Amino acid sequence: MSTNELINKLKAQQDALPSIKELKVGTESFEPIFSIASTILKTKSLIDEGTDPIFTELLLPHLATTFGPPLIANAIYPRFKFSQRDLVVYLIGFILSLFVHSNSFLMFFIKEVPYVSRFFSLVKMKNSTEDTFLMFCWVITCDIAGQFISKLTFKKKFKVKTLDLLKMVVVYGGVLALRQYRMPDYYVIVVANIVPLSIKAVEYLKKVPAMKIKHTECIKEEDKKAPIRKAPKRKASLSAKLEKSK
Repeated sequence: MSTNELINKLKAQQDALPSIKELKVGTESFEPIFSIASTILKTKSLIDEGTDPIFTELLLPHLATTFGPPLIANAIYPRFKFSQRDLVVYLIGFILSLFVHSNSFLMFFIKEVPYVSRFFSLVKMKNSTEDTFLMFCWVITCDIAGQFISKLTFKKKFKVKTLDLLKMVVVYGGVLALRQYRMPDYYVIVVANIVPLSIKAVEYLKKVPAMKIKHTECIKEEDKKAPIRKAPKRKASLSAKLEKSK
């Protein structure tokens, strides 16, 4: 099968399946929810790093880590735009986070929202009509700037981890390939989760030999602790007793 035939087949599959772009309720309807959840999680992260849960203490580092990275990335390509609605949503999320961050029940559900938001943002990147090179340069710069500002805020040594770099390469490289070959949107789920699932699989495989050794040691310890049963003495027969009495 030639490359053109493969591309046409994938296009036909995409047309047959419901695309995210065809949904009546667009992602714009959920963006305020995603923004509020992201703001709450940012507050939780800052508090976990040692910032006091007070409005005046949280405001400056919160603003720096939230708006600093996209503004820095705008020097390469002016993609980030901040509206009055965004400001209102941000303030609502920030004020809510001061009361919600310590509620473990609500945080259990809120921490799952970024995974959905991430999926929609990657789909938006895939289907965007923006210049591919500039868009991906903006996104990568934003990610690296976010790590830099976060380290600077907490006075930590800046270092891009190999795992984070691998995630960026795999995820953005995968989205670029999907964009190039116009593949269906649902492939984004695979691209977004391939690195985390691979890491978990490798960690599990590394633990398997240790689990086997531990299981063997437990069996040996149980064998040592088990009481040694002595064989019961056989009673002498009646004829043997009579012979001894003679």
